[in-house]
Amino acid sequence: MVVVIIGILTAIAMPLYSRSKYRSFALEGSEVLGRITAAQEGYRATFNMYADTSNDHGLSGSANGTLGALGNNWWPAQMTRDADGQVDFYNNLPASWNQLGVRPRQRVRYSYQSIAGRPGVAPAVGGATPDLGYSLLPTAQRGSWFYAIATGDLDRDGTFSRFELSSLAPGIRITNEVE
Repeated sequence: MVVVIIGILTAIAMPLYSRSKYRSFALEGSEVLGRITAAQEGYRATFNMYADTSNDHGLSGSANGTLGALGNNWWPAQMTRDADGQVDFYNNLPASWNQLGVRPRQRVRYSYQSIAGRPGVAPAVGGATPDLGYSLLPTAQRGSWFYAIATGDLDRDGTFSRFELSSLAPGIRITNEVE
């Protein structure tokens, strides 16, 4: 009887544990995007524009097996993960990310990208015009802008979590947070 009760409790507890574990992993995406936002605003205060990391030739790798809306420039690349799905953000840090000054507190599970533009320039990378779920302001009304995206396959099932934010709209847009 005791073994049956322990088995039932385990069957209930394991999915709850897994779900809470992946939720805690998902906190990284929004936390690092907050750091990117702070770094972008600091960069803008200094240089009167946001920093664009998307055209750094040191960047490589796809976010989800395809180039995606923002091209091929994700840092760190998805295919460089260890057995736990993590990677050191600072190992061979590309110049554009170093200049932006984003400093995650730990190894990361997500890949990141931040694109930026000047007033009157529509977001476009690799010929694509991403809207990332935000309605864009008419070009004439737009000031300097940036997009920041975090994406990762936390449980390696082929479903990617995605966190997006923009200086053009408030809040973070989340897709598949817990996968």
